[in-house]
Amino acid sequence: MLTKSDTKIIGDLFDKKFDKKFDEKFKPIGKDIKIIKNDVKKLKKDVAAVIDMSDKGLLKVQTRVKIIERHLGFPEADFA
Repeated sequence: MLTKSDTKIIGDLFDKKFDKKFDEKFKPIGKDIKIIKNDVKKLKKDVAAVIDMSDKGLLKVQTRVKIIERHLGFPEADFA
């Protein structure tokens, strides 16, 4: 029959083996996750820049349309 100290020793050995195997298996995954996080951050910045450029371009076009409408005597369009 196993004593408390025997079960503790067995548990500690199991924990050490399990931790070692766990680290070996999942360490590459952790590196991949970091790479993916960095890529997502970069994509967010790029998307924000594209949206900002598009907004500025759209604002310029809306301004030009309003000027043309005024010049031709058309009622101004509401771009809201």
